[in-house]
Order: sequence, then C-alpha cells, then structure tokens
Amino acid sequence: MQRTTFVGDDCKEGAGREQKTACEPSRAGAPANRGLPEVGQYGQVSPSGQWAFYTDENFQQSGDYIYSAAFISDLRSKTSYALTPAGLVKFDPAGNALEALPEGTCMLPGEADPRWLPERDILLVDGCGATPWMVVEPPGRVQAVVADQVAIYR
Repeated sequence: MQRTTFVGDDCKEGAGREQKTACEPSRAGAPANRGLPEVGQYGQVSPSGQWAFYTDENFQQSGDYIYSAAFISDLRSKTSYALTPAGLVKFDPAGNALEALPEGTCMLPGEADPRWLPERDILLVDGCGATPWMVVEPPGRVQAVVADQVAIYR
C-alpha cells in the first residue's frame, strides 16, 4: 500500500523535538459547500476564493452508483471548466446536454471526497474513472497520483 502525504509550508519546518507538532491531520468529514451564484450550484471554494469545485447533477450517469460531472469555475472571470484526467477543458454547462460534455469529463460518485489543500489553490480529487487520485492546480495542472490513501496535513 502506498500512502501519499500533502504537507503545508508550516508543517515542513516542524516545531522541534520538545514542542507541540507544527501541524495536524485535517479533520475528517465533508468540507463545507456554499452557494455559487456564478454557476447556480453549490461547491467548495479554494483558499484564495478565485476557484470553486462543484459537481453538476444536470450531467449524470447511473449504474451501480449515480455519477455527476465535475467542474472547476474561475469565479473572477466567470469561466467554467470540465475536469478531465488530461486537463481542464473550457465548458459552459448552461444550455448543454450530457452528450456535449468534453471527452473524458470526470464523472464522480457521490462518495467521492474532493477537497482543497489548506492555504493553496490545489484540489485533490478521488474517484475519476481509472485514476485513483488527481492533483488539480487551476488553471493548468492536472496530474494523476498513484496512492491507496491520501492524508492532508494543515
């Protein structure tokens, strides 16, 4: 089993042997969603407030589970992107049908647990097809991560 740990800058420096640790694992549980009037959805906003991750139930597939399409929105420019393992693809969900999604758009199951890293506009996404985990750093980087378990420290 491979374990991948993402550590913030404060954690890298450490607190010395006699002192309390500089950081602790992030709390388990679902991150808070808030209304995103820019896209008419609820989602997770990045630490800087520029980016938001959301799934759109208007674009669903079903089988053993219900899967919803994953999007990243630039809240400043009001531009949405479909999340794919190959990268972010500019896409306007309004007025489009499921068939119009860019090829490879991540369809996430309800139990997926995507979350922003503390203090950085980097999103960790699990459950996107054959890719166990993805690191998404808008607007450009999307990278697969091979890990059985991921821990985020803050």
